[in-house]
Amino acid sequence: MDVILDTNILYSPLQAQGGDFTNFNAFVELVTYLRRTKSDLVLPKLVIDELCARYEDLLSGAIKQAEDARQTLQRKTFTKLIDVPKVSVSTEVRSLRERLLNPAQGFQSRPFDDYAGISVAEVVRRGIQRIPPANSKGEELRDVVLWLLVLAYAKTANRDVAFISGDSTFQNGDGALKEQLANDVTQAGVKIAYYESIRSFITANSLLANSLNEQDLDKIVFLEELSRLAANYLFNATIGYGVIVDVQPVDIQFRKAQKYQVGSDSFYVESEYAVVARLKIFEPNNVFLNYAVIDPQPTSWQGSGDTFYDLPVVANFQPPPPSLVTNIVSSDSPSPYRTQQAPTRLSYNATLTMQISLRVTDSKRESLELDGLTLDSKTLIQESEA
Repeated sequence: MDVILDTNILYSPLQAQGGDFTNFNAFVELVTYLRRTKSDLVLPKLVIDELCARYEDLLSGAIKQAEDARQTLQRKTFTKLIDVPKVSVSTEVRSLRERLLNPAQGFQSRPFDDYAGISVAEVVRRGIQRIPPANSKGEELRDVVLWLLVLAYAKTANRDVAFISGDSTFQNGDGALKEQLANDVTQAGVKIAYYESIRSFITANSLLANSLNEQDLDKIVFLEELSRLAANYLFNATIGYGVIVDVQPVDIQFRKAQKYQVGSDSFYVESEYAVVARLKIFEPNNVFLNYAVIDPQPTSWQGSGDTFYDLPVVANFQPPPPSLVTNIVSSDSPSPYRTQQAPTRLSYNATLTMQISLRVTDSKRESLELDGLTLDSKTLIQESEA
């Protein structure tokens, strides 16, 4: 089964990891699957060009922020500071394009830019009549073009295709392909399976799946590692308008784990733990800690309620892309937030759910990654002036 990726699937890890964005666990196992099945990783030119454009904007913004931060610091110091290292944006974008074409050693992707089968009239029709993936305002025509490209590739290649996108324009409420798009697949006489993440594709297409018990996992995952992962991700993260200034993991308990065989001796493991921690939060406006979700791929952040942001975003006060963060609820009061004269430090006993992934190759454990950290509940311990 050939695999077609949407831009959002690659932008999240690119934003978080830069040049290492193809080394996260799920992507490595995707390449393992493609090699085993002799399938292609298909990247429409639309996706490649869009990803490069977004990366250029991301990198240009980061450079400007670094230069501004250096100037701000220089105005406050006696010592002459070194200049921010020069970064060639065009060179970095070329490197990204090369990586997209060669995402792993000895493995090449397959660019697809055949627009011959794309009818402009069909794109216009879907926009005017609000036919998915066009939205209710007749917008998202970029998604319309991408969907027509997916259909065109499936016809041209005459192979089963998996389309992976986290974009809500393609999916209904339960994460399945929208009915209209499923009808498109049937009418085109092709086979297209939709997945909202690489992780969901890997787990659905493994050779074998088995549950792991705590004793099995304790041999390759250690509580000290999990404690360090949780503390590192939480420390200095923001929740609403507050910042976590101290993290003390108290207890970590195993809940469940699943092991998926992807290759002859290649396995992908997902596990879940219950975490109890004490969090101290600096809150300038007395914004209360509420329900939050961290969902990195491996370090993207999604939320329903208050949201943890990764440190680069916190440091530069830039909101992450809309595809990564959803609604923020910032107070127990009816108003969006409650102001007061002085900031406070709030201490909580918090319970969290941690999702971990790792790879096992040739009986050896590979990368251990934090895939999700959900704040389930909290209890206020004390409040003190900053």
